[in-house]
Amino acid sequence: LHMFVDAAGCPARCAAVLFTEDQCLYTDGKPSERILANLLQRKDSQIMALESIAIALGMSTFAPELHKRKVIVFSDNTAAEAATRRGTAKAWDHCAIVHQVWTQAVMNRTHLWIERVDSESNISDCPSRMRYTLLEELGAIWRAPLVSHIFLDDL
Repeated sequence: LHMFVDAAGCPARCAAVLFTEDQCLYTDGKPSERILANLLQRKDSQIMALESIAIALGMSTFAPELHKRKVIVFSDNTAAEAATRRGTAKAWDHCAIVHQVWTQAVMNRTHLWIERVDSESNISDCPSRMRYTLLEELGAIWRAPLVSHIFLDDL
């Protein structure tokens, strides 16, 4: 399967688009205040954290489709991509998010592979900026965003 993820900093929004063999699914929304309150203070609009949260969002929301499957996650944020691929990050809050992504993968028996995608080719850029025309043309199905209880318990 192929999952594209993206985030916007102002206002904070995360999105994921999943392509399966027979359908396109997407989700998007604002991270909860509870999650945002646990992030360290930064001057970058929390973009790396939000991009990492977008991966966790996709893993949670599309868990049934990802169960026991191989999925390539495409991110246009090099820091989130590298941290997720390594399984660790320098900052505590980023590390906690990455830990949750891999915990979700293990619990759902999902085989993850992380790849870089150019921003211009990242279809999840559309819902992260509340643009839906292309997804509608593709017949994409929206699913309400879901964040795993595992993610909420540890961050």
